[in-house]
Order: sequence, then C-alpha cells, then structure tokens
Amino acid sequence: MAADKNLFHNYRKIGGSVEVANGAIIEAIRIGDININAVVDNKIIPTVLRGVLHVPALAANLISQDQLVYGAHHSIIHTERSGLQIINKYGAVVGTTSRINRQQILNTTIDAAYSSSDGPNKKRINNGLDDLQLWHKRLGYLHLDAIKRLAAGYATGISIKDSETHLPCISCIYGKQSRKPNKEPAKRSPEALNLLHTDVCGPMRIPSLSGYKYFVSFTDDKTRYTMVYFLRHKDQVMSAFKQYKALVENKLERKSKALRSDRGGEYINSEMTEYLAEHEI
Repeated sequence: MAADKNLFHNYRKIGGSVEVANGAIIEAIRIGDININAVVDNKIIPTVLRGVLHVPALAANLISQDQLVYGAHHSIIHTERSGLQIINKYGAVVGTTSRINRQQILNTTIDAAYSSSDGPNKKRINNGLDDLQLWHKRLGYLHLDAIKRLAAGYATGISIKDSETHLPCISCIYGKQSRKPNKEPAKRSPEALNLLHTDVCGPMRIPSLSGYKYFVSFTDDKTRYTMVYFLRHKDQVMSAFKQYKALVENKLERKSKALRSDRGGEYINSEMTEYLAEHEI
C-alpha cells in the first residue's frame, strides 16, 4: 500500500477499504504498479511491485509479507542481523530489510520509488547513508544538531549524509505555531449561581485514610468560587449537591438556576433529573 499517487502506473480505480494496525478503517481508492530500486549487497535491483493499493490516508508505505509469499511466490528468511532476505522463485535474493524500532524496513535507494516516466538511473544510491531529514522523523522530530552528535559517536547505527542545506520540516513548523492572544475577556455569567459547573474525579487507586475514593467539585461561573466534597461512592454526588445548594443559596440568598456537567451517569439518572426539575434547575 502507498499514499503517493505519483508513484503509480497501470493505475485503475477500485472501491474498498483497509484496516490498519490501530484499528482504523481507511479508504483504498485505486490499484496499480510501482517501480522501486531495492538494494542487495550495494547493488541496485530494479523491481516492480504489482497490485499496490493507493491509500491516500496512509502514513507510511507498507509491503505485505503474506502477499510476497503467497501472491508473488517469494521466500522470506531471517538473517543474522535480525533483517530479512526476500528470495524469488528462482532462488535469487531480490530484496533485504533492516530491523529498526521493531519494524522491518526495506533497503532501497534514496527516493526508491519512481514514476513510470522516470528511470532508475535518475536516483542516487543510499550506500548505507540516510538523509538527515529521515532521521529527524525517525527520532520523533529531534533537532538536527542533536542528530549530528548522535551520528558522530554518541549512538550506533546512525549514519547520515553530510549536507549543508536542509529543507524546513513542515510538521515542526505547524507544531510550533501558537494562537494569537485573545484580548477579549471571557464571558461569564452576570450573576452568582446563574450557572454552576460540576465534575467528579475518581476512583482513586489508593483511598484516603477515611476511605474516600472520589471527589466532586462545584464551581460558580460568576465568582469562580469552588467547593469540593469527598465521596466514598459515586452515587453520593446527589447528596453532595444538595449540601452545596443549601449552603450557597442560604449565604447568597439566591436560587441556583443551571448546573453544567459532562453528562455522566451520576448527573443524568432519573433521581437527579427529577430533583433538578423539581427545583427548576
């Protein structure tokens, strides 16, 4: 499966979807062939992958071992360095992989896949040196100076090409953008007790000395004054709200008008709903 439409030739439309590792269902819109340059013992082996699905939402190109074995009649064996060798039906090694972060990465030239209008000679051989931007992505968008220090001897297995020019990382640019400050003050309720916010937290893994495993908070939207009640069981939320309501209404001599929650079961059960309706909340 691949995401880049420009890599395909013999491109034809299909309808369907695939399920990826996280359980998500994503659309496969077309199917076609892709030319790649596999690298075996520092030699380029031009290869055509047939029946590749075009999945635009895919984050990385994927090759199915099952399709290689049962579809293309290839054999796959493990090497001493935890990689794989892909052997065709004539006994020739047509591809190798390297195990990186518990994934098998196919050894190819830089920009290994190319469109049908290009040829394999337009691409450069990797020779074991990876692009700095590639390691930037592999290491979770680590800054480039740190990657250079790792490659210089602080870590093993990292070899990068020496280049002075680096394209800006779009993901990093987006990630470091910030929203302009909101100069308008937040809108709050004009009067105390017009709107009350509430939420329950728990259960805590370790109960308190008195056996409490939950707490519920009530916050007035106007004053931001907050009160917290500790609970042994979640069904005590209604009792805590009755205590809070009686206390604040007596002190402020006002009625509570609205209660805002996350609509958890402790707030939308029939008993709580009837109580709120009875007091016009």
